Amino acid sequence: MADRTFLRIQLGRRLVEVRKRAGKTALDAIEAGIVRSKAQMSRLENGYRVQLTLANIAALCDLYGLAGQDKYYLQQMYLKAENDEEWWEPYSEVMFRDISLLFSLERYASRIYIFDNLVNGLFQTEGYANMMHKLESPDRARKKVALRMERQADFWSLAEMPQVQLMMPETGLLGGCDEEQINLLVERDQLPGISIKFLPASDGPQPYLLGPFTVIEFEGDDPDVVYSENISGARYEDQPTAVEAYLARFTSHFEEQARSIKEFRRD
Repeated sequence: MADRTFLRIQLGRRLVEVRKRAGKTALDAIEAGIVRSKAQMSRLENGYRVQLTLANIAALCDLYGLAGQDKYYLQQMYLKAENDEEWWEPYSEVMFRDISLLFSLERYASRIYIFDNLVNGLFQTEGYANMMHKLESPDRARKKVALRMERQADFWSLAEMPQVQLMMPETGLLGGCDEEQINLLVERDQLPGISIKFLPASDGPQPYLLGPFTVIEFEGDDPDVVYSENISGARYEDQPTAVEAYLARFTSHFEEQARSIKEFRRD
């Protein structure tokens, strides 16, 4: 079993974030009897396997002021990391709070490859986002759109932007994209390291691109990961064979069939 895995790395990063937010240090955790040393705390926060228990993670959450669903979320991350299980996020648990691992992965990535059937959340105008949730209650819609806009503001203000390739079917552009949305896509496409393309409707259906997915690559020894969605939630896979298969599927379509967003006809 690998000592440093995708899920352990993400757990460590999340623990660092909440510790700093709480104004705590490793010494506080040592004095509370939760960890033995600064070295053990460093291993935990840097994504390495450590000799701790679920009770230790719960105690860290208490020290950092985490309770309820936020505490449960970190405990589940720890359990799955220890058992080398995949991470899966039900939408009901992540939709209204900034706890999705995807948001953190986007901030640390070096390269991101996105296939989406509609305009991806990182590239939506507020008007398009509102349209996406028009059938929901006003309160739910406002919360979802606000979270999406916060996620965008965080991502597009990064000091070091990852390279991003976005691909979507032309039918997704034809279904509800107004002039403002198309202009934003063209504008983003002109940024360094950003490339947006569409698959022409005239090419017919794409049997190997059945649902949205994102391949996220990192520098150094952090394992790359695939994020894929279905109607009930999102799945994360870090097995090299899965990552390579998704990336090959994306790259072949992006390079051979897809056209630049600047070629999209607006009439």
